[in-house]
Amino acid sequence: GQGLGHAPGGRVPGGVRVGQGDPGPDELWAVRPLWVRAGHLLVPSAVMLVWSLAVWGALVLRSGLGQGGAAGALALMVVSGIGWGAVALRSGFRRDPDFSMLIPTPLGAVPLGAGEVILSGPDAALLVCLPVAAAAAGFPVTGSLVTGQTVASGLALAWALRTGRER
Repeated sequence: GQGLGHAPGGRVPGGVRVGQGDPGPDELWAVRPLWVRAGHLLVPSAVMLVWSLAVWGALVLRSGLGQGGAAGALALMVVSGIGWGAVALRSGFRRDPDFSMLIPTPLGAVPLGAGEVILSGPDAALLVCLPVAAAAAGFPVTGSLVTGQTVASGLALAWALRTGRER
């Protein structure tokens, strides 16, 4: 198997990716596109919340809880899980590369905007990963760390809800 690390980048955004490729069903909803996008966030956030509690929770518990105790660690994991759901949504709704314009390189032709497409998702993942990775590395779980995770997850969520809206 590819392990637990494959969940946030591959399997979870798969359903969202299908919705991005065929927007027809989404356009049938009688609500604003932002609410449809928020609906697409529910399943990835639920799955990634469980993933975050299992994976990051084990790492943080192993390194020690710090001042925040179990409540602080749980808050950190919950907010992290929501952020990872946003990362999955951002990855799933990223734009496809434009193959009509190719840039010749020594290694072959590269579609215009390929770098942007490749970085959409991992950029948010890095942002969401930093605070909880600090806790897993042994930094104490404090209110500041939970606040930092909340801000990082909130930014990833805002980013995810705006990704791919140019359709």
